[in-house]
Amino acid sequence: MAIGLHGVVEWAHRRSDAARQASSTTHDPQQRAAVKGMSQRCRRVPFHGATHFAEALQSILLIHLALSLEGQGTSLSLGCLDRTLAPFAQEVEQDFETSVELIAHFLLLIAANGVQGRSSKTQCITLGGILDDGSDACNAVTLAFLEAFHRTPVSDPHLFFRWHPSIDTITWDRALKMISSSRSMPMLVNDDAVIRDLKDLGLDPNHVTGYSIVGCNEIGIPGRHHSLALSPGLQMNDLAPLTEALEASPLNPSQALDAWQKGFEERLEEGTKQWESYRIQRSEHRPMPFTTALFRQGPREARNYLLLEGNDLPCLYTRGFSNLVNSIKNLEPSPTSLPWGNDDDACDALALEVERVTKPSSMPGPSAMEIALSPCVMWFAPFTISTELASPRVPMAERPVPP
Repeated sequence: MAIGLHGVVEWAHRRSDAARQASSTTHDPQQRAAVKGMSQRCRRVPFHGATHFAEALQSILLIHLALSLEGQGTSLSLGCLDRTLAPFAQEVEQDFETSVELIAHFLLLIAANGVQGRSSKTQCITLGGILDDGSDACNAVTLAFLEAFHRTPVSDPHLFFRWHPSIDTITWDRALKMISSSRSMPMLVNDDAVIRDLKDLGLDPNHVTGYSIVGCNEIGIPGRHHSLALSPGLQMNDLAPLTEALEASPLNPSQALDAWQKGFEERLEEGTKQWESYRIQRSEHRPMPFTTALFRQGPREARNYLLLEGNDLPCLYTRGFSNLVNSIKNLEPSPTSLPWGNDDDACDALALEVERVTKPSSMPGPSAMEIALSPCVMWFAPFTISTELASPRVPMAERPVPP
């Protein structure tokens, strides 16, 4: 953990150095001031605490992008930002227009995050709700985020708004006007109902008011609780097969890549078998809760839905891809250490090679990485690798029907 945090700080300092160098080459006074400011912010945060609103946004952005670089995962949500940034509410209120412009720039940088092109990465931001004492959590930061979202019509990050009877009327009216203007956000969350249900589930009443939305409508309490959506999948640590191989014997990069592929496929095959067993058990005991009411025959038909063709392949979620690439590359003697975060040409080439070997030769269509690098298509990488290794499909007529 300490090594990882140190890497993030060093990465932020490199961005600071790059911004300082850029300031010396531009002749535009406004642009020079902007990059100088970025250099100063990246030198201070996230290692030191933010002293003003722009530094706070910069710190959140750097940490969020660092997490994405480490794992290339989706659904890395940002939590309740109007609560996180509440200490700067007075500053935002005093210079509301500048704050809105800063947030709009922040949203664009979050939208540009990742190698997945322009597809949605379900990076949720949650606003509103009630605090532990029952008071309204809305503040000047809440209103500024709503205004910035209104001016920045991007599909990602997603915006969720926790509403309740005691909500600030000005903020509530702004949210409703956004929705009535054909804006698909904010998406509304019934705060009273969610908090009541979280308490009924046995969660600590002192923690439930801090919940936020994660990914595709899942509910989580930062640092304490998270829930999965209706499509659970395989969780794979990319570094695990490599670590196991290197502990057995020393390997060069080519050998390490082969060993990693073998270990990855073994884990994938075993995980797919486990998924099939879990899927059948779930169909018998836990029908899909949000779709049961939509079927004419009730729970029986909804349970059968889980056994339909197409539901027999799990999603594949991997973490640590950048670290895997850097680790394999570092097996070669190098006069200088590689930069953190997979940001050099050699690592990019190796990343494409790792992606190539994980795709069975008989599988049609582009590889996951080729899809990811395309700016015009959706991100289907979680499904491409597991197709060949999935268990044989059983025709519907031969599948067991739950009683």
